[in-house]
Amino acid sequence: TLQDITERKEHEAMAGRFVSASPVVIYALQIQGDHLQLRWVSDNIEAFSGWPVEDTFEPDWWRRNIHPEDRDRVIAAQTLS
Repeated sequence: TLQDITERKEHEAMAGRFVSASPVVIYALQIQGDHLQLRWVSDNIEAFSGWPVEDTFEPDWWRRNIHPEDRDRVIAAQTLS
């Protein structure tokens, strides 16, 4: 069976250009039990943070890298229902 995926590839390329040109880091999280698991993060995180994309997938990376002045407030506000 053959399927033409040209249109899907064009949409993926367009989305990739949009994400790479974005002035913000874009990411996707998934709820797993009582914590959040990073599923995907845009490559521009390295330009913003200096951390390689691979490091952001380490357990607890996001929590460890919240600005110290914001950490307590952000963690207190994090609730999963």
